[in-house]
Amino acid sequence: MNQFKFHSVGQGLFYTGSLANGRYNFVYDCGSESGKQYIQRAIEEYVREIRGFDDVKTTIDFVIISHLHSDHFNGLWLLSKNIKIDKVYLPYLGKNKFIIKIILYKKLVMDAKVGGKNSKEFEDLAYRVACQLYGVSEERYFPNIGEPKFLGVEPNNFDEKGFCYSKHEDKLTIGTKDYWKFVFVNKTISNEKLNELLDNLKREINDFENKSLEKIIELDGGIEAIDNAYKNTFGDNQNITSTLLYHYPAYEINQWLRRMSYLRRCGRSCDLSNVIFGHRETLLTGDAEFPKKFIEELEKLIKIGLLNQRNGMLQVPHHGAEKNWEGFINTKITADNCVVSFGLGNKYKHPSTIIVNDILGRKVKLQEVNQISSFEYFIY
Repeated sequence: MNQFKFHSVGQGLFYTGSLANGRYNFVYDCGSESGKQYIQRAIEEYVREIRGFDDVKTTIDFVIISHLHSDHFNGLWLLSKNIKIDKVYLPYLGKNKFIIKIILYKKLVMDAKVGGKNSKEFEDLAYRVACQLYGVSEERYFPNIGEPKFLGVEPNNFDEKGFCYSKHEDKLTIGTKDYWKFVFVNKTISNEKLNELLDNLKREINDFENKSLEKIIELDGGIEAIDNAYKNTFGDNQNITSTLLYHYPAYEINQWLRRMSYLRRCGRSCDLSNVIFGHRETLLTGDAEFPKKFIEELEKLIKIGLLNQRNGMLQVPHHGAEKNWEGFINTKITADNCVVSFGLGNKYKHPSTIIVNDILGRKVKLQEVNQISSFEYFIY
């Protein structure tokens, strides 16, 4: 079973995914502006859920913070104190040592195949060389067949022009079958802007180049230092930097992943329904804005098959703000279901009544997530 949840945190976003009965776990955003008690409660419930799976695993494989606004990240330090986080991804910080390890391994294997050496012994050697050179655990990054194996989450694949959106799929593999695929997308920025971000991070954080993001986040004041660096680089409007996450079952298992269940909790009441439909993709948008150039980039990804025009689940951008939704609908991306996460009584008046009516007018199911209601769905 694969389980996904929009947690009840009010004005903010906390989305979690657990694949293959909790054998692989990921988080998209972790914050709330409505009050510390809501994000704290949601984190505690989530950690209990992870530890309750049959195959007990007390690790989050990766966390994505879509952008550096507090209602999307201010629970991250608390999350890191409650459970181990293997990788953290922030906007435009995809070129890291982990990616180099994976690229090195792939290069070694490809060179072996080109040279006619395709034996299992040589592949094992390539694994060990990559692990030894970069000082990582063979068991953690290259598990035995039958265990989850995640090869190469690469949010930002930079080319010579400084384009920063992913140009390929990354996947979770169980045994010899591709199980789940992820695509990370950011609006492009120039190499100059990227270098400015890195320089600001170096100024804010001592010895930044030798510290992992995971270790920085665990430090007191670490997240605040990262936040300052992003503010100094992009200004107050960091919505434009939001990382989109697109994930879906791998093609090889699409034929039997046909059932999706929904569980909506509101206070003490629950509403459970089962639906069978052909779209099982999820698109998470953070607080993204969609100017013309970004829409053109998304159109290219749709054209080459990295994004779908029609999806199963969509997180409504920026808690249902008019400007963001008006830009998004120009992408022509649609979904069977929409989820909007917002705080009851929030000062921004999210979600916009105009946007709610527009979504319902498109015959799309709309789920509201706030301080008292969560939304959970399962893919079997």
